[in-house]
Amino acid sequence: MVWKKAVESLDAANKFLTSTEHARFFVEKYLQPIIGKLIEQYPANIAPHELNCVHESLTLAVIIISRDLDIQLRRSGECKLLEVFSLVFNKENASHKENQENWSNHVSGLPDLRLKMIDRFWQEQGFARLKTYLVERIGTPIFPSFDVLHHVLAALADIPVSPVPVEQAVVGRDAETTAIEVAKATMKFVRSCSDDDLTKIPLEHLNTVQHDLKRISTSWLLLGGPTHTNFTLLGVD
Repeated sequence: MVWKKAVESLDAANKFLTSTEHARFFVEKYLQPIIGKLIEQYPANIAPHELNCVHESLTLAVIIISRDLDIQLRRSGECKLLEVFSLVFNKENASHKENQENWSNHVSGLPDLRLKMIDRFWQEQGFARLKTYLVERIGTPIFPSFDVLHHVLAALADIPVSPVPVEQAVVGRDAETTAIEVAKATMKFVRSCSDDDLTKIPLEHLNTVQHDLKRISTSWLLLGGPTHTNFTLLGVD
């Protein structure tokens, strides 16, 4: 009952996101704790219908995030749901750690559930909206955290090698352009930081983002991707 209630609550919030303040209040206050709780459930320890509820809830979460990005782009506002993005696409979460024999042979350590969510976010125009959101908020206090950037970049790096059936455009020019623009926005953000700001950023975070940028470059280059793009950030090329 509790599992199904989560799905029903998120479904209702999604339906009324643009029409009632109650729905917005709900997603901004409760979406993160709901998804945080569900994402920590080990698939092997829950019943099939419960696992299905996890899948449905994550799907609704990425739909809601994409829709809110669209809303905030039109409002020039802040999307307060991006930390949920980090939960859904964090490959270290329990729900993304299936038994080894069920893991993808193509992407080391990435079970299908996470890849399906990446694909669904793409279908919902989430990455395209996120790209615009990042570009328009460089140099502002509401630019996403390094944790969010890490999971955004990691998801984009996994699009070209995803074994999940996707539209041809996902491995085409649109996905390539989106990955490039998000990478550029990330680099511009880091370069816009003052020396004092950079000293406040843990070196581990900078190194992680640097690694993610290299993965994006490598992923697309393997498919004949952005050879024209110069990925230079702290030695990234």
